[in-house]
Amino acid sequence: MLLKEQNVLITGAAEGLGYAISSAFDKENANLFLIDKDFKKLNSNGFDNAKIFHVDLSNIIELNNFINMMDKNKIEINTLIHNASILTPTSF
Repeated sequence: MLLKEQNVLITGAAEGLGYAISSAFDKENANLFLIDKDFKKLNSNGFDNAKIFHVDLSNIIELNNFINMMDKNKIEINTLIHNASILTPTSF
């Protein structure tokens, strides 16, 4: 893969499929921007080329703060992998 110096944003990156994708992109030297609501687990994964962010995508304030930070720092994303899900309790 030609990912060196590409900015890749991955949501739900702390475990499971998000972790596996993040790990593969990290090995290809992509600049990773990893988001998860489980900051402790995300922080313990030890990626070499990652900036990690505690963002709960179901919290509009946290999401807007993250977007504003990316915009303020003029960070452009080349690839987005939206792996996080939001489950809302409901009855059938």
